[in-house]
Amino acid sequence: MSLKIAAVVFCEIFLAAVLRQYKPEFVPVSALACCALLAAMVSGELLRVSDAFSGILGTVGPETAHLTAMLKILGTTLVTQFAADTARDNGETAFAGYIEFTGKLLAASLSLPIFRALLQTVSAMLEGL
Repeated sequence: MSLKIAAVVFCEIFLAAVLRQYKPEFVPVSALACCALLAAMVSGELLRVSDAFSGILGTVGPETAHLTAMLKILGTTLVTQFAADTARDNGETAFAGYIEFTGKLLAASLSLPIFRALLQTVSAMLEGL
């Protein structure tokens, strides 16, 4: 799988170099198309990650709401990083910083239920002492 990903990336690098000489306005379009292709290629891996989270949390036994929150946080960070990198590649560094800041706030708000459950668990353990 990693060889296929590397091949797609090298093809995109070559295509971008050629496009930059003749039609530079198409370089961002080709980069987005490459990213979409890479996302489609690794979409099966997301199922493996989800199954791994389910197995880990099934062993420990927390609620499925925590798994959902963790997957939302993971998805948020991936999409935020992709959007910020795309903005930065197109010369929008200020906008990229805003995207990253917004993503961090969203990830923090999504992690609050997990943090609350952790505090309740620690509090219950301390009361038992």
